[in-house]
Order: sequence, then structure tokens, then C-alpha cells
Amino acid sequence: LGQTGYDQQGLPVLREAIARRYSERGLPTRPDEVMVVNGALSAFALILRLFTGPGDRVVIDAPTYPMAISAIQGASCRPVGVALPQQGWDCDGLAATIAQTAPRLAWLMPDFHNPTGRCMDAPTRQRVADIAARTRTTLVIDETMVDLWYNAPPPPPLACFNPDAAVITIGSAGKSFWGGLRIGWIRASTRTIASLIQARDSLDLGTPLLEQLACSWLLANAATLLP
Repeated sequence: LGQTGYDQQGLPVLREAIARRYSERGLPTRPDEVMVVNGALSAFALILRLFTGPGDRVVIDAPTYPMAISAIQGASCRPVGVALPQQGWDCDGLAATIAQTAPRLAWLMPDFHNPTGRCMDAPTRQRVADIAARTRTTLVIDETMVDLWYNAPPPPPLACFNPDAAVITIGSAGKSFWGGLRIGWIRASTRTIASLIQARDSLDLGTPLLEQLACSWLLANAATLLP
């Protein structure tokens, strides 16, 4: 309470907890590579604001989370769907769609995909990361559902699989703990984080501090709170 309360990147204690969580999952992360925002959808809207302009294409799975489509259309962009097969993901279809449409971004949900519930295996993550690196397409990976596993955790974050791929990872406390927290985060390069902070200037002045403190406690105690 001795501060103004405005922090556009997020409280250090929460960013440290988020960075530690990524590192424990196999993706080494520093706190300055993390930005706290008001939920995962807000994170995606901010990324769209920075990376896209009217008429740009954004590749998505088909079907996918309806609010992601709304965010893309709200940014005056065009969603381009890649149909999901009976099982897994169509990597050849993804590569062909990127080649044909030259999208600014590709937004994917590999961990317990909404609405299908499927989880992308490690070889497919490798292929997707390789496609992104080869085509220089920025991937936006939504990990909102990553904690919703039963028998075994999902593979490491997709950002682990090819260091040459540009990957921005979105996370959220909403599905793991409580949607009412409205706490999300972005994991990206420090350069991208700095640009996102600038892009945020005219949107809001940061994420509520009390909720950030609550989220940092929840993450610190996740091993006992999550199934």
C-alpha cells in the first residue's frame, strides 16, 4: 500500500512465481519474460493489438474457443481455420494454410483443447514448432487448460521444442484456481514484453494488486491445491 498501485508488467513476486513454474516444466524463464494481465482473453487481445492490423489473417484450429474468434474479429482481423482431424492435429494442413495465407499469427491451444479436450503430443509439438520456425510465423500458445490433467501431465510447453520459433505463451489462473481472479499472463521475449507494455498504455493501467498477491500464493501452494 506504500506504492501507487500501478504496475503494467505485474508484481515481481507473481512474475517470479510464474517464471519458476515455466522453468519447472522445462521452459527456462526469467521474471522479466513475464507480463501479468487481466485474464487469458485480455492477453490475446493485447497480442493482437501489437502484432496485427485490419485485414490481417490469424490461423486457428477449427473448431476452437469461440471467444478467441471474437477477439480476432474484434481486432478487424480474419480468422483462418485449419480443420482438426478425428485425432490429433493436421500439421500438413497447418503448413499448407500458412503457406497459402501468410498469417500474422497462429493461435493454438495444445493443452486440453477447447472444445475437443485433446492434448497435443510431443512429436506434434515438435512439428508445429518447426513449421513456425521455417515459415517465420509467430505462434500464440494458449495454455489456459494446462493444469486440467488426470493421469499424466501434458508434454513440456510448445516453446521448448525449437529455439528458432517465435512463440508467445499465454497462461491463466482462471481454470486452475478460480475464474473470478481474472489473472492471466504472457510469457515472451523481453523485447516482446517491452512492446506489449507500451501497447497496453491506452488500454488499462495494470492488473489489480490484491488479486496478484492472491494468485502468487495460489501458485506457491499449487502442489497441495490442485488434484
